[in-house]
Amino acid sequence: MSQRIDAYLFGQILGTHSFLLKGGFIQPDEYSEIQEQYFLPGGETGTAATVLDSLGMRVRMDGTWIGTEVAPMLKEFYKNKKVDLSALTFTEDTGVMDYVVISGLVRSPMGRFQHLFSSGKRFWNIPKEEDIAGCKAAAVDPFFGDESLKVAEICKKLNIPYVTIDSPHDSPLHKMAAVNVVSKECTGQHYKGMSAEEIMKKMQAETEGLTIITQGGGEMLYARKGGEIKHMKPFPVEVKSTLGAGDTFKAGCVYGLIMGMMDDELVRFASACSGIAISRFPLPLNPPKWHEVELLLQSAEVQDKPDYSDVIGRSVSGVIDRPLNTAHPRHPDMIYPINYGYVEGLIAGDGAEQDIYLFDCEEPVKNYSGKVIAVYHRTNDVEDKWIVVPENSKYAENPYLLTDEEILKRIEFQEKYFAGRLYRATV
Repeated sequence: MSQRIDAYLFGQILGTHSFLLKGGFIQPDEYSEIQEQYFLPGGETGTAATVLDSLGMRVRMDGTWIGTEVAPMLKEFYKNKKVDLSALTFTEDTGVMDYVVISGLVRSPMGRFQHLFSSGKRFWNIPKEEDIAGCKAAAVDPFFGDESLKVAEICKKLNIPYVTIDSPHDSPLHKMAAVNVVSKECTGQHYKGMSAEEIMKKMQAETEGLTIITQGGGEMLYARKGGEIKHMKPFPVEVKSTLGAGDTFKAGCVYGLIMGMMDDELVRFASACSGIAISRFPLPLNPPKWHEVELLLQSAEVQDKPDYSDVIGRSVSGVIDRPLNTAHPRHPDMIYPINYGYVEGLIAGDGAEQDIYLFDCEEPVKNYSGKVIAVYHRTNDVEDKWIVVPENSKYAENPYLLTDEEILKRIEFQEKYFAGRLYRATV
């Protein structure tokens, strides 16, 4: 495979028929009105691929064989996305599909999976090392037995971290994983009568990786071997559909591994992704975008903030070396939607002059003079990016007229490849 990828995903890729009901859930012998219905990519791997693409990652999907009823939809959906389908096997049968009826917090999935798995016939690929090599992180659904384990073993051989889901404490998948996301369904099936803390201790003892117990909509637990068990409440959002919430959380964990996030940041990022996912329907047509995740994280920021009082409000001047609508010098497919340059004579943490984004200037320029109104702090890099506006801009006097959302949307083209947080002056 010649195409570079960030993430390799192995598992269920389905055609999902979803039905959002108007009003309450189905009642016996009562009529239910369908408000919206769709036929879109689904399954743990299909959904995670869609979310990671939305976050700017290049993805290769592998796993379930794709039949004749699913293939046209799948190819059309991903044709303009950064999702590589070259590892998939396309067959002459109808393909694997499921049907999901949804009303808010309640959903009822239906399919023929018990029949398929009990048939003794394999309906998924055997993974190949060449498809996995070169990726930055992977995800492995545990449902395909020896083939799922083979992905984990290849990842271990190639030193590629992977995320898995619902793998019990004594399973090889759990023991080798960088992250194992364990759902309420899994704990109820394998650890009946045990508290979440008791389950976590069993999980911690068997792996050097991070274990996250999600507990549905309840408080999450996460920990590593020998470390304290930490707790986090999900982000409060208005629920429209829970379909794909867990798959989105998994995608957020994969993104966190690629970005080199620490555990606290990874769990918060994945939780924010999932929170956005459950607030909309259908998820494949409305996956979380980077700036939306960052905005939700901003709104719930509770940790101590860095002190940028000596930066925000400062007058600066310098050179715009990457003007509006020009291409990145090393990545020609990246076009700058904003003037980007540096402060002359001021050296940043990377040993080069301090970088800036110039807002409220909608034409290419060579030089600038302005005022710093915010700082985007990269947590997995050695430099910050300063948000600057011209001295005569209305935002120079009233910085908060330029909202966090507007700033994050404008710098998303580049900052989605890093982890960080936007900081403003205290008001």
